[in-house]
Amino acid sequence: MTSDGRARSGFRVLLYHKVDSRFEWGGTWVTPSQFKSHVLYLLDRGYRFVTLEELLRPEGGSDWSAALTFDDGYLALKDFALPFLRDLGIPASVFVVTGFVGRENLWDVNVGWRRFDHMDWADIEEAAAHGVRFYSHTHSHRDLTGLDPREVREELTLSKETLERRLGGIVPYLSYPFGIYNAAVARQAKESGYEAAFTLFRNGAGDVDPLYSIERAAVYRIDTPGSLRRKLEGGVGGRVERAKCRAINWCARGTPVAKRLLGRIRDERRQRGKAREGGLGAEDDPRAGATPSPASP
Repeated sequence: MTSDGRARSGFRVLLYHKVDSRFEWGGTWVTPSQFKSHVLYLLDRGYRFVTLEELLRPEGGSDWSAALTFDDGYLALKDFALPFLRDLGIPASVFVVTGFVGRENLWDVNVGWRRFDHMDWADIEEAAAHGVRFYSHTHSHRDLTGLDPREVREELTLSKETLERRLGGIVPYLSYPFGIYNAAVARQAKESGYEAAFTLFRNGAGDVDPLYSIERAAVYRIDTPGSLRRKLEGGVGGRVERAKCRAINWCARGTPVAKRLLGRIRDERRQRGKAREGGLGAEDDPRAGATPSPASP
């Protein structure tokens, strides 16, 4: 394993979001049967699933070691993915949005307008008691590069401190929302006490400690067991998978922009609603200044 969290070929950390039987138009989900086929296929290929801690040790495990991570902490994980992995003795790492624990994913655009619940604290604590490791995905899943330094610090420390208070122990790892970061955000993560931080792809930001820009291979609805093998084993096929993931992630990075746009639209509608409830002023009345029509005889 190299110092940046990758082995000599391919990725070594897989990233899932939703493992759910409920259909959605977005691509960041897989069905339970699909997830099962992924895991069993990789086991048959000789892969050994390990914790992030083991993978990030200086010796880093073999090229056949891989880690499974899940961003956002969706409720459906507890119904299939986590019990399935527990039965197989496979470690799982979940990055939690602490401000949305037990709530719907209102931070997301949700193509098709279907909302998904996150695990609540009882779910998280029960899973942690069975060996699932929980780490930070910030407090409110905002694009950290669009915040001022004080807001970034708050997002990072509040999430870390909340998880540590609820679960006990140190929370060493962070996953950047949308995989977006820059050099300033990476420095803040280090200063906030995180030992490493995960993204999807390095963005070329200068002066970033490699441990704070560890790449992961995202898994999408269109992925097959074979595409997972190519993600992990690299080569020409791995480069194709990398290009595919970059294209999908580029679309996902539009989520913060879309959320801001939708927020403005909601604010404008709210203001218009208040204006209607309070009555229109003369300056707001489209009829103001118009020539009165003659009275009917």
